[in-house]
Amino acid sequence: MTEAPATLHFRRVLVAFDASAQGRALLEFAADLAESLDRPLSALFIEDEALISYAASPLAYEVTLGTASLRELSSEGMRSHYRGQARLARRLLEALRARRRIECSFQSGKGRLEAALAKAAEGSDLLLLSPRVGPAFDRRRYAGRARLAESMLAFFEPAPRIAAGSGAVLALAAAGAPLEMTLSVAGHLAARRSAPLGICILGEAKAAEIEKTARNLLGGALPLQPVVAGPPERILAELRDRKPQLIVTGPGIEEKLREDLARLGRPLLQLCG
Repeated sequence: MTEAPATLHFRRVLVAFDASAQGRALLEFAADLAESLDRPLSALFIEDEALISYAASPLAYEVTLGTASLRELSSEGMRSHYRGQARLARRLLEALRARRRIECSFQSGKGRLEAALAKAAEGSDLLLLSPRVGPAFDRRRYAGRARLAESMLAFFEPAPRIAAGSGAVLALAAAGAPLEMTLSVAGHLAARRSAPLGICILGEAKAAEIEKTARNLLGGALPLQPVVAGPPERILAELRDRKPQLIVTGPGIEEKLREDLARLGRPLLQLCG
């Protein structure tokens, strides 16, 4: 394994997940992140009171695909579902602990999803979420919450059917934005995977200065690919050619570009600040 950069100031990696295929992929990545940062992993399962309240509505039905049959929902049925999912989630974490021998813990919460996350997140946490776990939500609302702002908020979108390759871990940041956090997280993950680090900058930037910043921050042991700077079109073309195994983006990436990045079919970790 390549020597890791200097340790980041995160107390733990906190991941909100469920027992779905997306949730399992998120949990595995969170374990990678915790190991690369040398931090404990705390797994969080939330019983969302908003969905339980909705299930009590007379308009709430579940559609079974294939037969197109309808089944009435109830708050008690939804609570029973959550209890079963929580047991499965805890078993997944226990299996991961035994297999990877990492320090981890499990906690569960109840309430509205945003409020439950805000209550669980503490200062110096790296809070890891997936847009595909739990009900749909607007990531910008989370980034704006004062309590969550005390922690680093990150969204991970696993790319189904794409196996982890031998390409670089790529850090993507906007010109003029602080680079340290994005480069450090990407650098730790690259070191964990014994992969080179690629750097792309949105906008005008001097490649030599960016490379110097990266080497000062990460040290000389981590191999760097040539720095690329330019407009979104050039960056996307570069990523299609390079086929990185993972893309790490810094805060301030526009939603349109994030959607374009997700369509590349590579795992995407977005740091939101």
